[in-house]
Amino acid sequence: MEVKGTKDGILITLDEQAWSDARKRLIGHIDENRAFFEGARLVLDVGNLVLRAKELGELRDELSNQ
Repeated sequence: MEVKGTKDGILITLDEQAWSDARKRLIGHIDENRAFFEGARLVLDVGNLVLRAKELGELRDELSNQ
């Protein structure tokens, strides 16, 4: 996972791995660096992963509850 600041927010580029693994890693990273991500706009690059609207919605809900 790569994290970079951009003019549009914080860009997080996920590694090539299963969505369940990438999601756990993403949530863990955000939890460990809560102050850095507080109030920030996230831009998520999932690469070649194919995600359903339900999966993105669940991630959005989980992140907004952090």
